[in-house]
Amino acid sequence: MDLNASQREAVSFRDGPCMVLAGPGSGKTTVIARRAVTLVREYKVPEETILVVTFTKAAAEEMKKRYLSFSGQTGTRISFGTFHAVFYGILREEYRLSSHAVIGEGEKARIMEEAVREVAPSVETDREFIASVLSAVSLVKNHRLDPDRYDAGFRQFSFGRVYRVYQQKLKQRNVLDFDDMLTMTSELFRKKPEVLERWRKKYRYFLVDEFQDVNPVQYEVVQALAAPENNLFIVGDDDQSIYGFRGARPEVMLNFPKTYPEAKKILLGVNYRSGSEIVKRSLALIGHNEDRFKKKLTAAKAGGTVKIREFLTDALEYEAIGSEIVGLMNEGRSPSEMAILFRTNAGMSGMLQKLMEKSVPFVTRDRVPNVFAHFVCRPLFACLNFLAGNRTRRNFFQFMNCPWRYFKREDFPEETVDLEALAKRFEATEDRGFMAGKTRSFAGQLSFMASLKVPFAMIHYFRNYLGYDRYLSEAAVRRNLNEEELIRVLDEVQASARGYDSPEAWYGYVAKYSRELKEKAEREEEEKKERKDAVTVSTMHSAKGLEYPFVWIADVNERVIPHEKSKTPQEIEEERSVLYVGMTRAAEALCLYEAKNRFGRDMQPSRFLKEI
Repeated sequence: MDLNASQREAVSFRDGPCMVLAGPGSGKTTVIARRAVTLVREYKVPEETILVVTFTKAAAEEMKKRYLSFSGQTGTRISFGTFHAVFYGILREEYRLSSHAVIGEGEKARIMEEAVREVAPSVETDREFIASVLSAVSLVKNHRLDPDRYDAGFRQFSFGRVYRVYQQKLKQRNVLDFDDMLTMTSELFRKKPEVLERWRKKYRYFLVDEFQDVNPVQYEVVQALAAPENNLFIVGDDDQSIYGFRGARPEVMLNFPKTYPEAKKILLGVNYRSGSEIVKRSLALIGHNEDRFKKKLTAAKAGGTVKIREFLTDALEYEAIGSEIVGLMNEGRSPSEMAILFRTNAGMSGMLQKLMEKSVPFVTRDRVPNVFAHFVCRPLFACLNFLAGNRTRRNFFQFMNCPWRYFKREDFPEETVDLEALAKRFEATEDRGFMAGKTRSFAGQLSFMASLKVPFAMIHYFRNYLGYDRYLSEAAVRRNLNEEELIRVLDEVQASARGYDSPEAWYGYVAKYSRELKEKAEREEEEKKERKDAVTVSTMHSAKGLEYPFVWIADVNERVIPHEKSKTPQEIEEERSVLYVGMTRAAEALCLYEAKNRFGRDMQPSRFLKEI
């Protein structure tokens, strides 16, 4: 392809530090690959002294493929890899580290669960809770924070102590997690300058992709390796910095010109992907971020449409998206040209069900959780099952103290629960006679709940009159979970029950949806391999780097985007960047949709829509 003036300037850059600001669709992958070719062919740089680093294995493979295509070679000695792969290679050579020494996410979670149980045996642990603890651990490692001073928000145990026990267990097993590879490499270079010097001689030119996603430890290691020549060619877009939850910090890129005052600054300002109207609207949005490089971007193509619509309910919103997709397919457009993007994977179930109903083929880029399998649903389903005749102790125990009702497990010696018999036993005791009235009152509430018969009303009663929402609010504080997220799950489950006249009918829907979602997940990998012609359903985070002619962004509402967790100015700016990334995936048409009522709750349009 022909290069524009800015691309040629970047490709021909020779020595020293250089920062390339690459706007969406500006050809950054081509620029990095072509620059590598130029270094080798024009400037006679030995291939083995060049290191090209990016964030995913797929991106590294694509970069290498482009290089081989441009160079006409069948192989290369240039190192293309992720940060973790590069750091693993260093540790493997210096410490004879084996591949089995680095644990995966599943083993990591199991070890953390052991650590939490050892420090705080009474704390309830589940996947979401353990993930939140591991996220805090990752942040501490990637920012070199003191775990004893870091406020991770866990009130039921000392985070610093859990951190140390977790690290101790890793050491006992003689294993590392992914974050340890980064910190170990940094420590190695700091403590053994002779080792650092050896690696400096190996690599002399560094091409770093997606630099806005670099965390402080990664940057520290790259800086150490590049000194003193500082042949650092960094490419990224501060406007697309959306991985703060992984430890990425946009200030790393923003401070690059201060760290290297002599650095060349090049702007790849032509968007070859999106029509001019899409570029214009996306710039109107991101221009409200203050902590960014000011840049002028233009579109290579005229046209492009941006449509903003409001719907009364989320159900009507998803129906409209599904119908519009079917309409485009009837006009001959391929499903693979279309993407539906969400802020998180937690809100996708309604849209997926609508696509299933309309027989629209789709693939998901994220693991879509089954909302009905979420841990907050267990007490609800247990209560409904109890009312349907499942009077076993095991079933009753799942909801009897949600919220606390003073029941004890030893109160139920029989396998079957009989609340009237239990009340009579309480009457015969001296110290727990008060429980007789409480037990009969609870039995009366359950009887009334059963009489409602309609599942939507029964769930409403369970949440508001049996106190389950209050219980979740208290549990969220105890376990450092996001209360609004837990309530949102129940809102979604309750909304799915609307329109069904019996629990059995609703159960049929739940079973069918769960079965289809499971079957879809099992087919997903094969479908991806076959590149099946299907609509992509994805979070905006997972869609980064991709492009589609038609993009729908769903649920552009307050508390969704910006996310309800985002409070500080910096967090709001990152949320704006997330939406900017989503918008700039679109080439021909972009649809931004929001609903006035989502899962039965009144919603407001996102503040970002006014900016757009």
